[in-house]
Amino acid sequence: MEARAPVLVLAVTLSLILATGVGAAGGDERAALLALKAGFVDSLAALADWKDGGKASSHCSWTGVGCNAAGLVDRLDLSGKNLSGKVTDDVLRLPSLTVFNLSANAFAVALPKSFAALSNLQVFDVSQNSFEGAFPAGLGSCADLATVNASGNNFVGALPADLANATSLEAIDLRGSFFGGDIPAAYRSLTKLKFLGLSGNNITGKIPPELGELESLESLIIGFNVLEGGIPPELGNLANLLYLDLAVGNLDGPIPAELGKLPALTALY
Repeated sequence: MEARAPVLVLAVTLSLILATGVGAAGGDERAALLALKAGFVDSLAALADWKDGGKASSHCSWTGVGCNAAGLVDRLDLSGKNLSGKVTDDVLRLPSLTVFNLSANAFAVALPKSFAALSNLQVFDVSQNSFEGAFPAGLGSCADLATVNASGNNFVGALPADLANATSLEAIDLRGSFFGGDIPAAYRSLTKLKFLGLSGNNITGKIPPELGELESLESLIIGFNVLEGGIPPELGNLANLLYLDLAVGNLDGPIPAELGKLPALTALY
């Protein structure tokens, strides 16, 4: 019995360490959520259950918050809550997040400069706000990122070229902001991309022929910009393309005959 005692002590000690670690992580994430809320203006008290002390509930049951089996926050969906104010860097203290959704609110500030710390993200949706400044960097490091929707904002500067590294992307919607510069040719690597929406910005330069390598693309919406030059015949390689919008810009030259060979195309602007 004496020989087995140290093993028993070790097992109990390890259990306590693991339990303490999980508890500490949960407490830190709770603190991070409360700090994030402190930056919000919540005029409708939509996040009234986000509170500490007394009979406060577990943060995993708070409005818009979801946790995984390990008790770590993996979902933050605060869409349509009439929130404004600022989005602080405290969101980066939730490293297990797979869904980050602030869509359809009233934010009119810049987002944190980088979201690289949230490498587990699968959905990033900040659409239908008035976010301003440069689009945050770092999303390209999210190996499982499937959706980026930042449509209907006031972003400026270059389109996020680092998204080309997130090769699991299926949808990029950056319509209706003030992005400028060229369409990154590096987007050619997004072979799973089905939706690319860049219309209604200040994008210049020529349409990259590399977009013709997006073999899964179903919708290409890049009209209402300041694009110039001709339509690349390489777009005729997009065998799954259903919807092509090149309307309103400075494009010139002939419409390539290759577009007439697109087998799935149902709408052309």
